[in-house]
Amino acid sequence: MKSQNPANLAALQEKATKLLAAKLGSAKINLIEKGTEMDAGSGKTVYRFKAAVQKSPNDPPASVYLTASGDEYAAAKMPATSLMIDSAKLKAAVADVAAITIDPLVNDLVLKEGDKFDETITVTVPANLVTPKADVYILADTTGSMSEEIASLKAGINSIVAAISGLGLDVAFGVGHYKDFPHDAPCFFHSLSPTGVMADINTAVNSLTVSGGSDIPEGQLFALDQIAKNPGNLIGWRNNAKKILVWFGDAPGHDPVCNSVSGIGYDITEASVTTDLQANKITVIAVSTTGGVGGLDGDPNGGGDYGACAPAGAAGQATRIAAATNGAFVDGVDATEITNIITESITATVSTINEIKLVPTGSTAPFVSSITPPSYGPLSSDVEHKLEFRVVFTGIQKCAEKEQEFFGTIDVVADGVTVAAKRVRIVVPPCEVKKRYTYVVRFIYGRQDAHGFGEKSVYRPGYYRTEIALHNDNADIAIVRRLLTVLVQAGATSGLNQVTTIAQMEGGGGLPINP
Repeated sequence: MKSQNPANLAALQEKATKLLAAKLGSAKINLIEKGTEMDAGSGKTVYRFKAAVQKSPNDPPASVYLTASGDEYAAAKMPATSLMIDSAKLKAAVADVAAITIDPLVNDLVLKEGDKFDETITVTVPANLVTPKADVYILADTTGSMSEEIASLKAGINSIVAAISGLGLDVAFGVGHYKDFPHDAPCFFHSLSPTGVMADINTAVNSLTVSGGSDIPEGQLFALDQIAKNPGNLIGWRNNAKKILVWFGDAPGHDPVCNSVSGIGYDITEASVTTDLQANKITVIAVSTTGGVGGLDGDPNGGGDYGACAPAGAAGQATRIAAATNGAFVDGVDATEITNIITESITATVSTINEIKLVPTGSTAPFVSSITPPSYGPLSSDVEHKLEFRVVFTGIQKCAEKEQEFFGTIDVVADGVTVAAKRVRIVVPPCEVKKRYTYVVRFIYGRQDAHGFGEKSVYRPGYYRTEIALHNDNADIAIVRRLLTVLVQAGATSGLNQVTTIAQMEGGGGLPINP
């Protein structure tokens, strides 16, 4: 049967959205399913809409039914056997701020232990996409040779913030700067956690002062270590924001920064910093200016004053760190170009997805046994991308007396930011009840009559009989087979020893259900 869509379907959806928002107690909802059902009793076509709260995908969704005229149709009137005859689902959610979509939007599965469910999930990344939420942390070299570059940053910070904010993303800016040991301990100075308040950003940038440095290499590896490790949430990265570090300076960094120099408790190297930046998903934009010796990629082993902490680095630090974090390196930047270069580099970074993957969450996550491929990227922003992931669910939960229900999501995560999600519900049915029968055996003793087979070997003298009572605990009639074997030994009957069978009698019947 074809879908029956009235001319006022948009109006129905608008009304349904309002009703669902009231049912869910939130104005921010995702319409996750719509379709038509037929009331088998009346033959009426009823329009069904289903939604969930945007920020609570694990909570149960709500549904409403509307007639073609827009009247609400009680769900209780819909029989359990009603058939969904239009399987169309929304490709994007209502009021969904993320442009990236996932299809299908919902998994509602029944899995016994050992069962498997295999599906293809399609993630669509539209062209001209920008990261929906980003934190940009500006890290400046403020040693003596950086006066022109710092002056340029102060003059251009308003333009940088305005340009990036104009891309349509939720962006916040933080500020920090570094100098060098041993003259400027602790070497790294955190000025401002990421914020969108322009007055605070201006205050932090305008407070930067140029001084110190002494030798050629500077202490940026210490600064990068602290930003990456973020002790005590020092930097204040916002939850679910892409982390972008804009680092600019005119000299390479001491490698290593020994514990004997920093007093931090461990040695810092380019390799350790790179590992920590990668682990915390921080993208580094390195801007090398022209005021110093060799720039950020210069030789870090010459002209140092760290004493017993012997230099062991190599030229090319900034290039390697930027590449390892899926960032960018820009060399030979004049002070007058700082504003434009920083703006262009941030724009390119928020317009590129380096890695996009599916991440199961909630109590349904253990049921996801494989996702193939594990990720895609990097993705350019000039074309639309349709990415297919093969996802296999496996029943891993043992059955119980009652049905078990699990809720979760499969999130689309781009560069550490969740940009879309699908709801997952898995039901584990109850264990099948095994057929059970109980019986009681009773021996009745009495006087032994003459029987003609010699003496009977019984538990005690006298005639006897055995009474067996069966109880049927099942919901259907049980078939009973009776088998009697007469055993003799030396001409006398016996039920105690292995003897020869001389006769066998058989019968049967139906055992009724016990109340």
